[in-house]
Parts: sequence; structure tokens; C-alpha cells
Amino acid sequence: MTHRFKIGAAVGSGIVARAAEEGGADFLLALNAGRLRNMGAPSIACMLPIHDANDITLQFAEREVLPNARVPVYVGLNSWSQALNIEDMARNILRLGFVGAVNFPSVMHYTPGMKRLLERSGNGVHSEIQLLRTVQKLGGRGLFYCGTREHARDAAAAGLNAIVFNYGWNVGGGKSHVADISLEEAAQKAREVTHTIRKINPNMEVYLEGGPILTAEDLHFVIQFAKIDGYVGGSTIDRFPVQNSVTNQIAEYQSAAAASGTKSRVAQEARANAARYGLVGQSPAFTQFATELLGARASSVPVVLNGAPGSDLQSALNIILDPLRRSRRVSQFDFSQSVSSHRANDEIFGRHGDLTKVTGLLNEGAEIVVLQNSQLMPRLVQGKFASALRSGRVQLVGGHQTRPLTARLIFLTETDSGDLLDRLGSTVLRLRMPTLRERHLDMRLIFNAMVNTLGLEGRMPTIRPAAFRVLSAHDWAENDAELRALVIALSQHSTKTIFEAHDMRAVLGNQSAPPLMPTAQEAMRQQLLEALTQNGFRKTETARVLNISRKTLYNRMKKYGFI
Repeated sequence: MTHRFKIGAAVGSGIVARAAEEGGADFLLALNAGRLRNMGAPSIACMLPIHDANDITLQFAEREVLPNARVPVYVGLNSWSQALNIEDMARNILRLGFVGAVNFPSVMHYTPGMKRLLERSGNGVHSEIQLLRTVQKLGGRGLFYCGTREHARDAAAAGLNAIVFNYGWNVGGGKSHVADISLEEAAQKAREVTHTIRKINPNMEVYLEGGPILTAEDLHFVIQFAKIDGYVGGSTIDRFPVQNSVTNQIAEYQSAAAASGTKSRVAQEARANAARYGLVGQSPAFTQFATELLGARASSVPVVLNGAPGSDLQSALNIILDPLRRSRRVSQFDFSQSVSSHRANDEIFGRHGDLTKVTGLLNEGAEIVVLQNSQLMPRLVQGKFASALRSGRVQLVGGHQTRPLTARLIFLTETDSGDLLDRLGSTVLRLRMPTLRERHLDMRLIFNAMVNTLGLEGRMPTIRPAAFRVLSAHDWAENDAELRALVIALSQHSTKTIFEAHDMRAVLGNQSAPPLMPTAQEAMRQQLLEALTQNGFRKTETARVLNISRKTLYNRMKKYGFI
């Protein structure tokens, strides 16, 4: 039997239900996990003893979801309560207008040991199957959540209408889990589950949820190999989009105020200009910085360009300087060079004495003077700059003679440099480059731009969307320099062609993550998985490519958990 591909949305409020339906959802699932997500908690909180799951679900589902829905609505029911009369509950939800029920929260989310204990007490998977069978007997539909092929087989044998095969908690917002299963493994599991249950019940519908399926691209990859009927989204449909849209909108408002009404045309020009120098982004923090750099280029005011350690201040400096270099002389002084404070004083401001005369950088006719690593500037020199900026004149060391300050000063500093800024006061324009953490919404753009800048386009592995989310959540203590080192390391990695979330965590130094370098067993497992994927999970073709028999292939698939 052929089914139209359907999308289900697990929701926790009326507004999300309405938005999901307007977006084209074919059915809704009112779950306590959705309600808790809307309250700011992670989905996994639905398994904690903090409320009566049936009560909280029915309250919002009846009052908020049903009135806003024109598509079928399933309600999540838990079968564990000893006081629960399953038949009465089933009649009640059908009377209220729900199309059927889903076993949620479910025992499937517990560990194997906990599942066995619940099963012995009569509160396991089979009690959930019985609940849904009762709903179906009374004319409703039963949608069964499961996470193993064995439980899917039990549901098919019981004659349930459909299953939602769950790979684990959805990837999604900042409080979500990151999937450890790869897309290839997800496709293989989906293929095996559908094959198993269709032999028992050809008309049973199969939906997928959770794990590594974050984007439409991920879903498209999986459904190439498994004949499923649809997809159910939880965190990926509500929390992730809501968090990003609200965060972006608030930040846009703040950016508008900070930019004093900068028009979008100016912002677009600023971003396009920055991109020519390798700085990219769309986030409000980046847009404001790019706009400020464009303004600094057109100004003659002294500038303090500040960034956290590892920030790409040189590219930011080039945005200001490049058009000016063609018509103006630019000189530089680097405070990271080992010179004494007195010698730095002489070389910058000049010395007038009977025995020693030094012209000084500020007196050599340069129209722009760049002062690199100004966080290392000695206090003696800080004081001289503060005086020069206030008076507009440069006093030579060793005398009272002064000359006009004609050069525009640009200070580059890789720290907060509060002492320097305090001494320079309001005589300078202060520009702060946002940290990579503040630009986390731009991570994919920044990563790809860095790959292009380094000329590594053909040498990079495939980075999965969930892996990019790991990058977005990273602290980036060394900012652009740390990301550049990561990009180079990834381009030199010869044993992996695809990086999942757990691979990226390993690269970033999370000791609890699996090692990046695979063991011999892991390498063989990965080789087998890639061969299966490339051959559409067709066993005959895969065995031929690997030069092994079908029986050997079957044994290896069983050994590595693919069947």
C-alpha cells in the first residue's frame, strides 16, 4: 500500500500547533515533552517525576491544540498509573476530538535494565501497546513510539496503525543533545525496521524522528534508502526555530539602536565590503561591526581596534586601510618587538638633544600610523599619546619643542586594554571586533570562507549540520586563530570523509567523546557502512564491491549492529 509522505509535528502549545499546520504539517502530536520545551526545559525533562504526564498533556492539548487544529491530533498518554482505567481514558480522548493516542512519555527512553524492571511490574512496552490497541478497538488510531527493531516487530504483530521509530532525543536548540548516530547508520536502521515490520503488517505506517536528522537535507538522505511514510519533528520543529528566530529578532532590534538607525542598504554594503577581505557574516553583531569599519574608513578620527586573543584584526584593519594606501603613506610600529619603553618613546615621538637626535615615527611625514599590539604599550608611551591626542601636538623627548600631530593613529589591541582606553579617553573611535562566540550564528559562513581563503576547498571532509552546531556551541577561546587551526587539521585528516557531531567534539578536545583516530574495528565498521550506503544497502552489490560473499557480508553486518 502506498502512502503520501507525511510530516508530523510534536507540539506543546497552541501557537506552535497553528504555525505547524500553516507550514503544512499533516498531523500533530500533543506531548508533555513539547509542553516542557515551551516552558524552557529540555525534552528529556518529560521523563522526570515533576508532574502527572497525562494531566499536563490533556490540559494544554484540549484547551490550546484542538481549537487551533484542522489536521488530526494525537495525544500523548502514559500507561503506568495503577489507577488508570485504559478504556475510560481511550473513550475520553476520542470524545474530546483527538484522532488517537501515542505512547508518550514512553519506557523506550529508559535504559535496558530499567525497561526490564518496568516490564516485570506490568508497566513496560507491552502495557503501552495494550493502551494503543484499546484506542484502536474504540475507533481511534494508535501511533507507537519505539527505538528498537524488536519493539517495532511487537507493534506490527499487535496490529497497530503506525510506529514512530525514534533514534534518540532530537538534535535542536541550545539545551538539546547532539546525535551520536550517523546519517548512514540512521538510514540503515530505518531500512531494517521497515523491512521487518512490512513482512508482518504491509499496511503499517513508519515514521522517523530524532537523532541526526536536523535538516531537510538530512531527511532526504535517509529516505533515499528506506521506504518510510513520513517524519515527526520535535525540537527540530519548535525549539530550534523559535530560539533562533527570537534571538535574531531581539539582536536585530539592539543592533538597530546601536547603529543609530543605520539603513539596511548600508548594512548590506558593509557586509559585502567585509566579505572582500575574508570577514563574513549575517548576524547583528557582525553587521554592526562591519558597518562601523566602513564608517572608520571614511573618518579621520583616531581609532582603537580591539579584539579578543586570536581575532582576525588584520583583516579588519585592511578594510579601513586598503583604499587609503593608494593615496596616503602608512607607517607601522609593533609593540611586541622587544624594545625598552624609553627606546619606544624615542622611535615614535622623536628625540631632540645635544648628543642624540631621532626624528620619530610621528614626524616622518606618514599620514597614517598603525600601532600593532598596543596592549603591550608601556605606560610612559600611553601618557605621551594621551597628551598628543588632547593637544594635537607631538612633544619631542628631551626638550620642549613640539610639532603638529598630522598622522591619523590606529591602535590595534588584542585585549580589553582598559588602561589604555581610559588614558586615551574620548579622543578616539573605539571599535570592538565581536568574538567568534558572539558570531556563532555565522559559523557555517565563517568556516566556509576560511576554507576558501586557505585554498582548501577540495581537501575538506563533509561536515554534517549537527557537527556545525557543535562548532557553534564551542567557546573559541582563541577565536579566529583557533578556527583556522581546526580547518587546517580537518583538511589534513586522511581517515575520515564525513564528520558527525561526536567526531567534531573529539577534535575540539572533549575527552568524553570517542577518539578521532579510529581503531581497526571502527575503521572496518566505517568501511562497511560506507560501502552499504554507496550501494543503496543492496547486499549483492555491496558484497561484490567488498569482494566478499553475501554470507560474509551478512555476518559482518550482524557483528557491527547493522541488523
